[in-house]
Amino acid sequence: MLPLDLRNLRNQTLSGMRAPAMQFFIPNAAFFTALEPYKGTSFVEAGAGLGKVTQEALEHGFKMLAIDLMPRDGQWESVLVMDAESMPYSADLWLLMCRPDHSGWAYDTLELALKRGAGVFYAGLKRNFEVDLGDYVGRETKRWDKVGEDGESLFLFMPDALLPPDHYDD
Repeated sequence: MLPLDLRNLRNQTLSGMRAPAMQFFIPNAAFFTALEPYKGTSFVEAGAGLGKVTQEALEHGFKMLAIDLMPRDGQWESVLVMDAESMPYSADLWLLMCRPDHSGWAYDTLELALKRGAGVFYAGLKRNFEVDLGDYVGRETKRWDKVGEDGESLFLFMPDALLPPDHYDD
């Protein structure tokens, strides 16, 4: 986890930028099948980009809010531009991240959500597991493979996956 001052600097820097219209994660039917047992849960898709995953999830009957730190060209007007770490994650509000960037915020936000009692879904490519999830790789409750157009895997982390306090060097 990045120290608070570095996280703030990262977030301030990125929030001042505008990103191009790009979609990195395109879910397939297996993605929505994996989420189906959690349909009664409210989700925040953090790092939602254009908001297309949230739009499709809403069409499938899920309760989901889209947020992203950076505005984008072509972004769905319902995507809230805000810091993912400022959300009040809880047992009633879970985190979803699909193909996040690899600046450390995915790890920090995953850990914050778990500490607040939320479940966390992470969809990503194998080459990014270590950088995005760090020591959480292997601590997932469930895993589904091939849930996206590029063969992404989907992980579910529950609060009992939290690393023990003595793991941290702070």
